[in-house]
Amino acid sequence: MRNTLLILGIAALSACSTPSSTEQQALHSGAFEALSLYGNARNYPLGKIPDGAYYAAWEAAKDLPQHHYTRSTSWSSIGPHNRAGRTLCLAFNPLNANTLYAGSASGGLWRSYTGGIGTEAWERIPT
Repeated sequence: MRNTLLILGIAALSACSTPSSTEQQALHSGAFEALSLYGNARNYPLGKIPDGAYYAAWEAAKDLPQHHYTRSTSWSSIGPHNRAGRTLCLAFNPLNANTLYAGSASGGLWRSYTGGIGTEAWERIPT
């Protein structure tokens, strides 16, 4: 009797732990659909890229004018400089449109009395 219950218990547990056919459906990542969309956007309206199109484009690109620039002077940046980080809010004074306030995520609060014009237009307001 005890062996029979043991065998029935093992059979019941194995039947419960076997995944059903609906659970065995393979999950797909959707990469094929994404690549198809990417490719279809580039071969519209024909549905395929014609034979020799890449070579013809390469030949046409060779005929484009070539620009050879020479550096006659040295280059140095004059601004703008990223002092305040990501700007979250920009407000102006309704009585004086040249007074601007800018609030940033990591740089605090900034003010300009020149409408933001000039290399030293902004001053940090301690908060």
